[in-house]
Amino acid sequence: MKILLLNIGNTHTQAAMSDGREICIIATWKTAELTVDLLPEADAVAVASVVPDAAARLAARNPFVLQLSHAAACGVSLAQVDASTLGMDRLANVIELAQRCDGGAALDCGTAITLEVL
Repeated sequence: MKILLLNIGNTHTQAAMSDGREICIIATWKTAELTVDLLPEADAVAVASVVPDAAARLAARNPFVLQLSHAAACGVSLAQVDASTLGMDRLANVIELAQRCDGGAALDCGTAITLEVL
């Protein structure tokens, strides 16, 4: 199964392809120019987006789009944070940290520099 992974940021969108074992980075686009026509063929699309309109455009055209959300926090408790201010890029960092180790830190550099500690 080929899964297209999209990290949709305010300025750029990064794309990678995964077969479930390996991840290969394939492209970067300006988010404002992102259209479904740019995307390579895949069995499913997984999206982490801080730009809801861009994610919604993709989901409307592809029924197999899985969007990361606060509700799908993969067992990570968000009880001590205001989840409405937590971007999907930061949530993805926390989920990755939770799966890799028993605590740690990740640095996320985008429009703002943020730090997640688990």
